[in-house]
Amino acid sequence: YEVEYLYYATYSFWLYFAQDTQPPSFGDSCPSPKTVYADRGKTTAMVSWEPVRATDNDRATVSASPAVTSPHEFTEGSHTVTFTAVDPSQNTKFCHFKVNVQGR
Repeated sequence: YEVEYLYYATYSFWLYFAQDTQPPSFGDSCPSPKTVYADRGKTTAMVSWEPVRATDNDRATVSASPAVTSPHEFTEGSHTVTFTAVDPSQNTKFCHFKVNVQGR
């Protein structure tokens, strides 16, 4: 937090303003890159990962782009999933992980 104090002599009182400047953190919950093979006879693979969580000093919310949840069926090729954590002060943190689905 950045703290700013203002003193107004006319009324003899202090005002305290605190601005949250600390971004959220994903800690160790951001998934590692994954390379998998497509399911036999298909061009897709089901990929699972542990829940992605963010911590923050002021209630961060987490969203994913594209909007995927675990497990998710990915097509052959390279995919990037981005999780975004934003707190009420608009401090933002990103977690990116890659999924590579290879054909058989």
